[in-house]
Amino acid sequence: MVTLSSHIYTTISRDEVRLLKLLPDVSGADNAAVKCDTYVVSLSTRPKYEALSYVWGDRATEKNTIRISGTEFEVTKNLHNALRNLRLRDSVRTLWIDQICINQDDPDEKSWQVQMMLDIYRLSFRCLAWMGEIRDDIDLTDAKAGVEFCEYMAILSEVEDAKAVPVPTFFASLDHFKRAMRALKSISNSENLWWTRIWTVQEAVLPPNLCLVWGPLHLEWNVLSRASENWIEGTKPASIHLVLSKTNLEFLDDLMCQVVDVATHYASNTIDLISCESDLRPLAMELRISEDPTPGIPRWALDLKACPSNSEGYYPLHGYPHYNAASDRPMDRELLLSTATKTKMVLSLKGILVDTIKFVEGPQYAPSREISNENLVKTLSSWAVLANCSAGINQQQAFGRMLIGDFVRNDQDWVLSRASSSDAHDAFLFATSGESPPNAARQTIWRMVKDAAFFITEKDAIGLGNRETKPGDEVWIFYGGKMPFTIKKRPDNPVEYDFIGRCYVDGIMFGEAFEDGNRTLHEQVVGLH
Repeated sequence: MVTLSSHIYTTISRDEVRLLKLLPDVSGADNAAVKCDTYVVSLSTRPKYEALSYVWGDRATEKNTIRISGTEFEVTKNLHNALRNLRLRDSVRTLWIDQICINQDDPDEKSWQVQMMLDIYRLSFRCLAWMGEIRDDIDLTDAKAGVEFCEYMAILSEVEDAKAVPVPTFFASLDHFKRAMRALKSISNSENLWWTRIWTVQEAVLPPNLCLVWGPLHLEWNVLSRASENWIEGTKPASIHLVLSKTNLEFLDDLMCQVVDVATHYASNTIDLISCESDLRPLAMELRISEDPTPGIPRWALDLKACPSNSEGYYPLHGYPHYNAASDRPMDRELLLSTATKTKMVLSLKGILVDTIKFVEGPQYAPSREISNENLVKTLSSWAVLANCSAGINQQQAFGRMLIGDFVRNDQDWVLSRASSSDAHDAFLFATSGESPPNAARQTIWRMVKDAAFFITEKDAIGLGNRETKPGDEVWIFYGGKMPFTIKKRPDNPVEYDFIGRCYVDGIMFGEAFEDGNRTLHEQVVGLH
Protein backbone atom coordinates (compact mmCIF):
# COMPACT_ATOMS: atom_id res chain seq x y z
CA MET A 1 0.00 0.00 0.00
CA VAL A 2 1.35 3.44 -0.88
CA THR A 3 2.30 5.43 2.19
CA LEU A 4 1.03 8.97 2.49
CA SER A 5 3.60 11.69 2.84
CA SER A 6 4.85 12.43 6.34
CA HIS A 7 2.87 15.65 6.60
CA ILE A 8 -0.33 13.57 6.39
CA TYR A 9 0.61 10.73 8.72
CA THR A 10 2.04 12.87 11.50
CA THR A 11 2.44 11.46 14.98
CA ILE A 12 -0.75 11.50 17.04
CA SER A 13 -1.23 11.17 20.80
CA ARG A 14 -2.96 8.33 22.61
CA ASP A 15 -6.30 10.16 22.88
CA GLU A 16 -6.38 11.30 19.26
CA VAL A 17 -7.68 9.82 16.04
CA ARG A 18 -7.60 10.79 12.41
CA LEU A 19 -10.88 11.51 10.68
CA LEU A 20 -11.50 11.48 6.96
CA LYS A 21 -13.33 14.23 5.12
CA LEU A 22 -14.93 12.59 2.09
CA LEU A 23 -15.30 15.44 -0.38
CA PRO A 24 -18.56 15.82 -2.34
CA ASP A 25 -19.05 14.46 -5.83
CA VAL A 26 -20.07 17.70 -7.52
CA SER A 27 -20.01 16.17 -10.99
CA GLY A 28 -22.45 13.37 -10.20
CA ALA A 29 -20.36 11.04 -12.35
CA ASP A 30 -20.05 7.56 -10.90
CA ASN A 31 -16.45 7.22 -12.09
CA ALA A 32 -15.26 10.58 -10.76
CA ALA A 33 -12.10 10.36 -8.64
CA VAL A 34 -12.62 9.91 -4.91
CA LYS A 35 -11.05 12.86 -3.09
CA CYS A 36 -10.54 13.23 0.66
CA ASP A 37 -8.73 15.15 3.36
CA THR A 38 -7.70 13.98 6.82
CA TYR A 39 -7.39 15.80 10.12
CA VAL A 40 -6.51 14.90 13.71
CA VAL A 41 -8.93 15.30 16.60
CA SER A 42 -9.21 14.24 20.23
CA LEU A 43 -12.09 11.93 21.06
CA SER A 44 -12.60 13.89 24.28
CA THR A 45 -13.96 16.78 22.18
CA ARG A 46 -16.76 14.47 20.95
CA PRO A 47 -16.31 15.13 17.23
CA LYS A 48 -19.22 14.32 14.94
CA TYR A 49 -18.42 11.50 12.53
CA GLU A 50 -19.66 8.22 11.12
CA ALA A 51 -17.68 4.99 11.48
CA LEU A 52 -17.46 2.55 8.58
CA SER A 53 -17.85 -1.19 9.12
CA TYR A 54 -16.82 -3.23 6.09
CA VAL A 55 -14.86 -6.17 4.73
CA TRP A 56 -11.38 -5.08 3.65
CA GLY A 57 -11.04 -7.38 0.66
CA ASP A 58 -7.80 -8.67 -0.84
CA ARG A 59 -5.11 -6.05 -0.21
CA ALA A 60 -2.64 -7.74 -2.55
CA THR A 61 -4.69 -7.97 -5.74
CA GLU A 62 -7.77 -5.74 -5.40
CA LYS A 63 -6.54 -2.15 -5.17
CA ASN A 64 -7.82 1.20 -6.37
CA THR A 65 -6.44 4.71 -6.04
CA ILE A 66 -8.03 7.65 -4.26
CA ARG A 67 -6.59 11.09 -3.52
CA ILE A 68 -6.05 12.36 0.02
CA SER A 69 -4.95 16.00 0.24
CA GLY A 70 -3.83 15.71 -3.36
CA THR A 71 -1.69 12.62 -2.76
CA GLU A 72 -2.49 9.30 -4.41
CA PHE A 73 -3.30 6.56 -1.94
CA GLU A 74 -4.18 2.93 -2.61
CA VAL A 75 -7.14 1.28 -0.88
CA THR A 76 -8.79 -2.06 -1.37
CA LYS A 77 -11.36 -2.30 -4.13
CA ASN A 78 -14.20 -2.91 -1.68
CA LEU A 79 -13.37 0.24 0.29
CA HIS A 80 -13.09 2.22 -2.94
CA ASN A 81 -16.58 1.08 -3.93
CA ALA A 82 -17.87 2.10 -0.49
CA LEU A 83 -16.37 5.58 -0.74
CA ARG A 84 -17.84 6.11 -4.21
CA ASN A 85 -21.31 5.32 -2.91
CA LEU A 86 -20.98 7.17 0.39
CA ARG A 87 -19.87 10.55 -0.93
CA LEU A 88 -22.54 13.19 -0.94
CA ARG A 89 -23.45 15.47 -3.82
CA ASP A 90 -23.08 18.85 -2.13
CA SER A 91 -21.45 18.46 1.29
CA VAL A 92 -18.51 16.88 3.08
CA ARG A 93 -19.02 13.57 4.87
CA THR A 94 -16.82 12.93 7.92
CA LEU A 95 -15.83 9.30 8.44
CA TRP A 96 -13.55 7.11 10.49
CA ILE A 97 -12.16 4.22 8.44
CA ASP A 98 -9.47 1.99 9.91
CA GLN A 99 -7.72 1.34 6.60
CA ILE A 100 -7.04 5.06 6.13
CA CYS A 101 -7.28 6.67 9.56
CA ILE A 102 -4.77 4.28 11.15
CA ASN A 103 -1.21 4.39 9.79
CA GLN A 104 -0.95 0.78 8.66
CA ASP A 105 2.83 1.14 8.27
CA ASP A 106 3.32 2.06 11.94
CA PRO A 107 3.00 -1.10 14.11
CA ASP A 108 2.99 0.85 17.38
CA GLU A 109 0.23 3.23 16.33
CA LYS A 110 -1.72 0.38 14.82
CA SER A 111 -1.57 -1.54 18.10
CA TRP A 112 -2.98 1.15 20.37
CA GLN A 113 -5.42 2.53 17.82
CA VAL A 114 -6.95 -0.94 17.51
CA GLN A 115 -7.41 -0.95 21.28
CA MET A 116 -9.36 2.32 20.92
CA MET A 117 -11.74 0.96 18.30
CA LEU A 118 -14.55 0.20 20.74
CA ASP A 119 -14.53 3.83 21.88
CA ILE A 120 -14.22 5.03 18.29
CA TYR A 121 -17.36 3.16 17.27
CA ARG A 122 -19.21 3.95 20.49
CA LEU A 123 -18.63 7.70 20.12
CA SER A 124 -19.61 7.87 16.46
CA PHE A 125 -23.13 9.15 15.83
CA ARG A 126 -23.74 6.36 13.33
CA CYS A 127 -22.11 3.24 11.98
CA LEU A 128 -22.32 2.64 8.25
CA ALA A 129 -22.19 -1.06 7.41
CA TRP A 130 -21.03 -1.46 3.82
CA MET A 131 -22.71 -4.54 2.35
CA GLY A 132 -21.03 -4.14 -1.04
CA GLU A 133 -22.21 -3.21 -4.49
CA ILE A 134 -25.46 -4.58 -5.86
CA ARG A 135 -24.39 -7.64 -7.83
CA ASP A 136 -24.34 -7.45 -11.61
CA ASP A 137 -26.98 -10.19 -11.85
CA ILE A 138 -29.42 -8.21 -9.67
CA ASP A 139 -31.50 -5.37 -11.06
CA LEU A 140 -31.58 -2.12 -9.06
CA THR A 141 -35.39 -2.19 -9.16
CA ASP A 142 -35.43 -5.60 -7.48
CA ALA A 143 -32.92 -4.47 -4.86
CA LYS A 144 -35.12 -1.45 -4.09
CA ALA A 145 -38.10 -3.80 -3.75
CA GLY A 146 -36.14 -5.87 -1.21
CA VAL A 147 -35.51 -2.76 0.88
CA GLU A 148 -39.16 -1.75 0.48
CA PHE A 149 -40.20 -5.18 1.78
CA CYS A 150 -38.21 -4.57 4.99
CA GLU A 151 -39.72 -1.11 5.37
CA TYR A 152 -43.21 -2.55 4.90
CA MET A 153 -42.64 -5.31 7.47
CA ALA A 154 -41.28 -2.73 9.93
CA ILE A 155 -44.29 -0.42 9.81
CA LEU A 156 -46.74 -3.21 10.65
CA SER A 157 -45.86 -2.92 14.35
CA GLU A 158 -46.74 0.78 14.39
CA VAL A 159 -50.35 0.52 13.27
CA GLU A 160 -53.40 -0.99 14.94
CA ASP A 161 -54.84 -2.32 11.70
CA ALA A 162 -52.32 -3.97 9.38
CA LYS A 163 -54.87 -3.83 6.57
CA ALA A 164 -54.57 -0.04 6.61
CA VAL A 165 -50.96 -0.25 5.42
CA PRO A 166 -50.77 -0.19 1.61
CA VAL A 167 -49.26 -3.42 0.32
CA PRO A 168 -46.22 -2.76 -1.93
CA THR A 169 -46.94 -3.30 -5.60
CA PHE A 170 -44.36 -6.06 -6.01
CA PHE A 171 -46.54 -8.38 -3.89
CA ALA A 172 -48.98 -8.44 -6.80
CA SER A 173 -46.46 -10.36 -8.91
CA LEU A 174 -45.03 -13.60 -7.57
CA ASP A 175 -42.15 -13.34 -10.04
CA HIS A 176 -41.29 -9.79 -8.95
CA PHE A 177 -41.49 -10.77 -5.28
CA LYS A 178 -39.15 -13.72 -5.83
CA ARG A 179 -36.66 -11.45 -7.60
CA ALA A 180 -36.85 -8.99 -4.70
CA MET A 181 -36.21 -11.79 -2.21
CA ARG A 182 -33.31 -13.06 -4.33
CA ALA A 183 -31.84 -9.57 -4.20
CA LEU A 184 -32.33 -9.34 -0.44
CA LYS A 185 -30.71 -12.73 0.00
CA SER A 186 -27.48 -11.37 -1.48
CA ILE A 187 -26.96 -9.22 1.64
CA SER A 188 -28.12 -11.87 4.11
CA ASN A 189 -25.84 -13.71 6.50
CA SER A 190 -25.80 -16.72 4.17
CA GLU A 191 -24.19 -14.83 1.28
CA ASN A 192 -22.60 -11.61 2.53
CA LEU A 193 -19.18 -11.67 4.20
CA TRP A 194 -19.94 -8.67 6.44
CA TRP A 195 -21.87 -10.90 8.85
CA THR A 196 -18.86 -13.19 9.34
CA ARG A 197 -16.36 -10.54 10.48
CA ILE A 198 -15.09 -10.90 14.03
CA TRP A 199 -15.78 -7.20 14.79
CA THR A 200 -19.24 -7.04 13.24
CA VAL A 201 -21.31 -7.34 16.42
CA GLN A 202 -19.42 -4.74 18.42
CA GLU A 203 -19.35 -2.31 15.51
CA ALA A 204 -23.09 -2.81 15.10
CA VAL A 205 -24.28 -2.40 18.69
CA LEU A 206 -21.92 0.25 20.06
CA PRO A 207 -22.98 3.31 18.00
CA PRO A 208 -26.43 4.79 18.68
CA ASN A 209 -27.44 4.17 15.06
CA LEU A 210 -26.55 1.69 12.35
CA CYS A 211 -27.32 1.88 8.65
CA LEU A 212 -26.74 -0.84 6.07
CA VAL A 213 -25.40 0.63 2.83
CA TRP A 214 -25.94 -1.53 -0.23
CA GLY A 215 -24.64 0.13 -3.36
CA PRO A 216 -26.68 3.36 -3.62
CA LEU A 217 -29.37 2.04 -1.24
CA HIS A 218 -29.66 2.61 2.51
CA LEU A 219 -31.52 0.46 5.05
CA GLU A 220 -31.62 1.68 8.64
CA TRP A 221 -30.91 -1.04 11.18
CA ASN A 222 -33.87 -0.05 13.37
CA VAL A 223 -36.12 -0.60 10.34
CA LEU A 224 -34.59 -4.01 9.69
CA SER A 225 -34.81 -4.82 13.41
CA ARG A 226 -38.54 -3.97 13.60
CA ALA A 227 -39.12 -5.93 10.41
CA SER A 228 -37.29 -8.88 11.95
CA GLU A 229 -39.34 -8.73 15.14
CA ASN A 230 -42.57 -8.65 13.17
CA TRP A 231 -41.39 -11.48 10.94
CA ILE A 232 -40.47 -13.71 13.87
CA GLU A 233 -43.58 -12.69 15.80
CA GLY A 234 -45.66 -13.65 12.77
CA THR A 235 -47.05 -10.19 12.01
CA LYS A 236 -47.89 -10.84 8.38
CA PRO A 237 -51.24 -9.67 6.98
CA ALA A 238 -53.39 -12.37 5.43
CA SER A 239 -53.23 -10.52 2.10
CA ILE A 240 -49.60 -11.54 1.56
CA HIS A 241 -49.69 -15.10 2.95
CA LEU A 242 -50.22 -16.64 -0.50
CA VAL A 243 -47.13 -15.00 -1.96
CA LEU A 244 -45.06 -15.91 1.09
CA SER A 245 -46.20 -19.53 1.01
CA LYS A 246 -45.04 -19.92 -2.60
CA THR A 247 -41.54 -18.57 -2.00
CA ASN A 248 -38.55 -20.27 -0.39
CA LEU A 249 -37.74 -17.87 2.44
CA GLU A 250 -35.43 -20.02 4.54
CA PHE A 251 -32.64 -17.48 4.05
CA LEU A 252 -34.97 -14.77 5.37
CA ASP A 253 -35.66 -16.79 8.52
CA ASP A 254 -31.91 -17.00 9.11
CA LEU A 255 -31.40 -13.30 8.41
CA MET A 256 -34.26 -12.22 10.66
CA CYS A 257 -33.01 -14.41 13.52
CA GLN A 258 -29.56 -12.90 12.96
CA VAL A 259 -30.87 -9.35 13.06
CA VAL A 260 -33.10 -9.78 16.10
CA ASP A 261 -30.03 -10.91 17.96
CA VAL A 262 -27.79 -8.45 16.15
CA ALA A 263 -25.87 -11.35 14.63
CA THR A 264 -24.37 -12.41 17.95
CA HIS A 265 -22.73 -15.76 18.63
CA TYR A 266 -21.03 -15.62 21.98
CA ALA A 267 -21.49 -14.45 25.53
CA SER A 268 -19.82 -11.05 25.29
CA ASN A 269 -22.01 -10.16 22.35
CA THR A 270 -25.14 -11.20 24.25
CA ILE A 271 -24.06 -8.80 26.97
CA ASP A 272 -23.59 -6.07 24.36
CA LEU A 273 -27.13 -6.67 23.12
CA ILE A 274 -28.67 -6.60 26.59
CA SER A 275 -26.76 -3.44 27.44
CA CYS A 276 -27.61 -1.76 24.15
CA GLU A 277 -31.34 -2.41 24.48
CA SER A 278 -31.53 -2.21 28.30
CA ASP A 279 -33.81 -5.21 27.89
CA LEU A 280 -33.42 -8.92 28.64
CA ARG A 281 -35.03 -9.96 25.38
CA PRO A 282 -31.85 -11.82 24.27
CA LEU A 283 -32.29 -14.12 27.27
CA ALA A 284 -35.85 -14.88 26.17
CA MET A 285 -34.72 -16.27 22.82
CA GLU A 286 -34.67 -20.07 22.96
CA LEU A 287 -31.50 -20.48 20.91
CA ARG A 288 -29.66 -22.62 23.44
CA ILE A 289 -31.23 -26.07 23.20
CA SER A 290 -29.52 -27.78 20.29
CA GLU A 291 -28.20 -31.19 19.34
CA ASP A 292 -24.94 -29.50 18.32
CA PRO A 293 -24.43 -26.42 20.52
CA THR A 294 -21.43 -24.16 20.26
CA PRO A 295 -18.99 -25.36 22.94
CA GLY A 296 -17.59 -23.18 25.69
CA ILE A 297 -20.31 -20.57 26.09
CA PRO A 298 -22.49 -20.12 29.19
CA ARG A 299 -26.10 -21.26 29.18
CA TRP A 300 -27.47 -17.70 29.05
CA ALA A 301 -25.53 -16.80 25.91
CA LEU A 302 -27.23 -16.75 22.54
CA ASP A 303 -26.10 -19.53 20.24
CA LEU A 304 -27.23 -18.60 16.74
CA LYS A 305 -25.82 -21.83 15.38
CA ALA A 306 -28.83 -23.34 17.11
CA CYS A 307 -31.26 -20.79 15.63
CA PRO A 308 -34.38 -22.72 14.58
CA SER A 309 -35.81 -22.41 11.11
CA ASN A 310 -39.29 -20.97 11.38
CA SER A 311 -40.33 -21.94 7.87
CA GLU A 312 -43.19 -23.86 9.46
CA GLY A 313 -44.20 -21.19 11.91
CA TYR A 314 -41.93 -21.37 14.96
CA TYR A 315 -42.04 -17.97 16.63
CA PRO A 316 -39.74 -17.99 19.68
CA LEU A 317 -40.94 -14.68 21.11
CA HIS A 318 -44.71 -15.03 20.99
CA GLY A 319 -46.16 -12.16 23.00
CA TYR A 320 -42.84 -11.05 24.48
CA PRO A 321 -43.08 -7.30 23.72
CA HIS A 322 -46.51 -7.17 25.38
CA TYR A 323 -45.63 -8.83 28.68
CA ASN A 324 -44.49 -6.75 31.65
CA ALA A 325 -43.48 -9.19 34.38
CA ALA A 326 -40.97 -6.76 35.91
CA SER A 327 -43.59 -3.98 36.04
CA ASP A 328 -41.30 -1.57 34.14
CA ARG A 329 -38.47 -1.89 36.66
CA PRO A 330 -35.31 -1.04 34.71
CA MET A 331 -32.27 -3.24 34.46
CA ASP A 332 -29.17 -2.19 36.41
CA ARG A 333 -26.91 -1.60 33.42
CA GLU A 334 -23.85 -0.70 35.49
CA LEU A 335 -24.19 -3.96 37.41
CA LEU A 336 -24.43 -5.85 34.14
CA LEU A 337 -21.32 -4.25 32.65
CA SER A 338 -19.24 -4.36 35.83
CA THR A 339 -19.67 -8.05 36.50
CA ALA A 340 -20.26 -9.75 33.15
CA THR A 341 -16.69 -9.98 31.92
CA LYS A 342 -15.38 -12.12 29.12
CA THR A 343 -13.17 -14.09 31.51
CA LYS A 344 -15.70 -14.64 34.26
CA MET A 345 -18.60 -15.42 31.95
CA VAL A 346 -21.11 -14.80 34.75
CA LEU A 347 -24.10 -12.58 34.06
CA SER A 348 -25.16 -10.59 37.14
CA LEU A 349 -28.77 -9.42 37.33
CA LYS A 350 -31.02 -7.96 40.01
CA GLY A 351 -34.45 -9.44 40.57
CA ILE A 352 -36.84 -11.24 42.88
CA LEU A 353 -37.53 -14.90 43.57
CA VAL A 354 -41.21 -15.49 42.80
CA ASP A 355 -41.75 -19.23 43.15
CA THR A 356 -40.19 -22.69 43.00
CA ILE A 357 -41.20 -25.48 40.64
CA LYS A 358 -42.43 -28.64 42.38
CA PHE A 359 -43.71 -30.74 39.45
CA VAL A 360 -42.77 -31.04 35.77
CA GLU A 361 -44.36 -33.03 32.96
CA GLY A 362 -42.81 -33.01 29.51
CA PRO A 363 -44.60 -33.57 26.17
CA GLN A 364 -45.64 -37.06 25.16
CA TYR A 365 -43.89 -36.89 21.81
CA ALA A 366 -40.31 -36.71 20.61
CA PRO A 367 -38.82 -33.37 19.51
CA SER A 368 -40.02 -32.84 15.96
CA ARG A 369 -41.06 -30.14 13.56
CA GLU A 370 -44.18 -32.17 12.77
CA ILE A 371 -46.58 -32.84 15.63
CA SER A 372 -49.79 -34.64 14.86
CA ASN A 373 -53.04 -33.26 16.20
CA GLU A 374 -53.57 -36.55 18.03
CA ASN A 375 -50.22 -36.41 19.87
CA LEU A 376 -50.66 -32.73 20.68
CA VAL A 377 -54.13 -33.24 22.18
CA LYS A 378 -52.91 -36.33 24.06
CA THR A 379 -50.19 -34.28 25.73
CA LEU A 380 -52.42 -31.30 26.47
CA SER A 381 -55.23 -33.41 27.93
CA SER A 382 -52.80 -35.08 30.33
CA TRP A 383 -51.54 -31.65 31.37
CA ALA A 384 -55.14 -30.52 31.95
CA VAL A 385 -55.66 -33.39 34.40
CA LEU A 386 -52.47 -32.49 36.25
CA ALA A 387 -53.56 -28.85 36.36
CA ASN A 388 -56.74 -29.91 38.16
CA CYS A 389 -58.95 -28.33 35.52
CA SER A 390 -61.87 -30.30 36.92
CA ALA A 391 -61.77 -27.93 39.91
CA GLY A 392 -63.75 -25.30 38.06
CA ILE A 393 -63.92 -22.54 35.51
CA ASN A 394 -61.10 -20.45 37.00
CA GLN A 395 -58.56 -23.23 36.63
CA GLN A 396 -59.84 -23.99 33.13
CA GLN A 397 -59.40 -20.34 32.16
CA ALA A 398 -55.87 -20.27 33.60
CA PHE A 399 -54.97 -23.42 31.66
CA GLY A 400 -56.40 -22.02 28.44
CA ARG A 401 -54.53 -18.72 28.90
CA MET A 402 -51.31 -20.63 29.43
CA LEU A 403 -51.71 -22.59 26.20
CA ILE A 404 -51.99 -19.42 24.13
CA GLY A 405 -49.63 -17.29 26.20
CA ASP A 406 -52.59 -15.03 27.01
CA PHE A 407 -52.39 -13.62 23.46
CA VAL A 408 -54.03 -14.58 20.18
CA ARG A 409 -53.96 -13.44 16.59
CA ASN A 410 -57.10 -13.07 14.56
CA ASP A 411 -57.42 -14.99 11.32
CA GLN A 412 -57.92 -11.88 9.18
CA ASP A 413 -54.77 -9.79 9.65
CA TRP A 414 -52.91 -11.70 12.40
CA VAL A 415 -52.77 -8.72 14.73
CA LEU A 416 -51.76 -9.82 18.24
CA SER A 417 -54.23 -9.00 21.03
CA ARG A 418 -54.84 -9.99 24.65
CA ALA A 419 -56.83 -13.20 24.94
CA SER A 420 -60.46 -13.05 26.00
CA SER A 421 -62.20 -15.55 28.24
CA SER A 422 -63.70 -17.03 25.08
CA ASP A 423 -60.21 -17.50 23.58
CA ALA A 424 -59.04 -19.23 26.76
CA HIS A 425 -62.12 -21.46 26.73
CA ASP A 426 -61.50 -22.43 23.08
CA ALA A 427 -57.92 -23.39 23.94
CA PHE A 428 -59.10 -25.45 26.92
CA LEU A 429 -61.67 -27.30 24.78
CA PHE A 430 -59.01 -28.09 22.19
CA ALA A 431 -56.72 -29.48 24.90
CA THR A 432 -59.35 -31.69 26.48
CA SER A 433 -61.52 -32.77 23.57
CA GLY A 434 -59.64 -31.96 20.39
CA GLU A 435 -62.37 -29.52 19.39
CA SER A 436 -60.55 -27.35 16.90
CA PRO A 437 -60.23 -23.63 17.76
CA PRO A 438 -59.77 -20.94 15.10
CA ASN A 439 -56.72 -21.59 12.91
CA ALA A 440 -54.64 -18.75 14.34
CA ALA A 441 -55.34 -19.96 17.90
CA ARG A 442 -54.25 -23.50 17.07
CA GLN A 443 -50.98 -22.21 15.61
CA THR A 444 -50.43 -20.14 18.73
CA ILE A 445 -50.93 -23.22 20.92
CA TRP A 446 -48.46 -25.13 18.79
CA ARG A 447 -45.87 -22.37 19.15
CA MET A 448 -46.32 -22.21 22.91
CA VAL A 449 -46.16 -25.93 23.68
CA LYS A 450 -43.72 -27.18 21.03
CA ASP A 451 -40.69 -28.52 22.91
CA ALA A 452 -42.13 -27.11 26.15
CA ALA A 453 -42.61 -28.72 29.54
CA PHE A 454 -45.63 -28.14 31.77
CA PHE A 455 -44.96 -27.35 35.42
CA ILE A 456 -46.72 -26.59 38.70
CA THR A 457 -45.10 -24.38 41.33
CA GLU A 458 -45.04 -24.53 45.12
CA LYS A 459 -47.73 -21.83 45.12
CA ASP A 460 -49.86 -23.95 42.75
CA ALA A 461 -49.37 -21.68 39.75
CA ILE A 462 -49.18 -23.40 36.36
CA GLY A 463 -46.75 -22.60 33.61
CA LEU A 464 -44.65 -23.61 30.64
CA GLY A 465 -40.87 -23.81 30.44
CA ASN A 466 -38.42 -25.49 28.12
CA ARG A 467 -37.67 -29.21 28.10
CA GLU A 468 -34.76 -28.79 30.50
CA THR A 469 -36.99 -27.53 33.33
CA LYS A 470 -36.77 -29.69 36.47
CA PRO A 471 -38.43 -29.78 39.92
CA GLY A 472 -36.53 -27.50 42.27
CA ASP A 473 -35.82 -24.90 39.60
CA GLU A 474 -36.69 -21.40 40.76
CA VAL A 475 -38.87 -18.84 38.98
CA TRP A 476 -37.35 -15.35 39.00
CA ILE A 477 -38.32 -11.98 37.60
CA PHE A 478 -35.25 -9.94 36.65
CA TYR A 479 -35.43 -6.19 36.25
CA GLY A 480 -35.42 -5.24 32.60
CA GLY A 481 -37.21 -8.44 31.61
CA LYS A 482 -40.71 -8.76 30.27
CA MET A 483 -41.00 -12.49 31.08
CA PRO A 484 -40.00 -14.55 34.12
CA PHE A 485 -37.08 -16.98 33.90
CA THR A 486 -36.26 -20.34 35.44
CA ILE A 487 -32.84 -20.83 37.01
CA LYS A 488 -31.23 -23.63 39.04
CA LYS A 489 -29.24 -22.93 42.21
CA ARG A 490 -25.61 -24.07 42.20
CA PRO A 491 -24.65 -26.20 45.22
CA ASP A 492 -21.29 -24.47 45.70
CA ASN A 493 -22.55 -20.86 45.88
CA PRO A 494 -25.89 -19.60 47.24
CA VAL A 495 -26.04 -16.60 44.87
CA GLU A 496 -24.95 -18.32 41.67
CA TYR A 497 -27.30 -20.21 39.38
CA ASP A 498 -27.42 -22.10 36.12
CA PHE A 499 -29.65 -20.38 33.60
CA ILE A 500 -32.49 -22.56 32.27
CA GLY A 501 -34.66 -20.28 30.14
CA ARG A 502 -37.69 -18.07 29.87
CA CYS A 503 -41.03 -19.32 31.10
CA TYR A 504 -44.72 -18.49 31.16
CA VAL A 505 -46.38 -18.53 34.59
CA ASP A 506 -50.05 -17.68 34.79
CA GLY A 507 -50.71 -14.76 37.11
CA ILE A 508 -47.34 -12.98 37.03
CA MET A 509 -46.86 -11.99 33.38
CA PHE A 510 -48.13 -8.42 33.73
CA GLY A 511 -46.48 -7.18 36.92
CA GLU A 512 -48.85 -8.86 39.38
CA ALA A 513 -45.93 -9.99 41.56
CA PHE A 514 -45.20 -6.37 42.39
CA GLU A 515 -48.84 -5.47 42.99
CA ASP A 516 -49.58 -8.26 45.48
CA GLY A 517 -49.72 -6.61 48.90
CA ASN A 518 -49.48 -10.00 50.59
CA ARG A 519 -46.16 -10.79 48.94
CA THR A 520 -42.89 -9.64 50.53
CA LEU A 521 -40.37 -8.76 47.85
CA HIS A 522 -36.68 -9.37 48.47
CA GLU A 523 -34.45 -7.91 45.81
CA GLN A 524 -31.29 -9.88 45.20
CA VAL A 525 -28.37 -9.91 42.80
CA VAL A 526 -27.60 -13.34 41.36
CA GLY A 527 -24.90 -14.58 39.03
CA LEU A 528 -26.01 -16.68 36.06
CA HIS A 529 -23.84 -19.32 34.40
